[in-house]
Amino acid sequence: LIALTLSIGFFVCLNASEGMILNYSVFSMALRASVILAPLTFALWAARRVSAAYALAAVICGPFVFFLIRLFKVPVNALAASIAAAFAVMVLGAAMQRVKAA
Repeated sequence: LIALTLSIGFFVCLNASEGMILNYSVFSMALRASVILAPLTFALWAARRVSAAYALAAVICGPFVFFLIRLFKVPVNALAASIAAAFAVMVLGAAMQRVKAA
């Protein structure tokens, strides 16, 4: 299994274009940042102000926005837009929680 994995990796590297490694590193950074940053920030500094449903929606919304922007080649920074979308969902959740409390 290890030899197979190394062989596949070797052939992928031989056929890789110049920016392939950079594209994959940006892709992995976007997945990590858009999934974790907004819910974790709200969990640390705004605990109990947003329900878990909005955190789950932010976790799903961030990568979804990233994939859409990359898929349709929108001339926007996909990483920043995906993080902004996740924060927008969390802010919306905080606003809805305030409306419920009032």
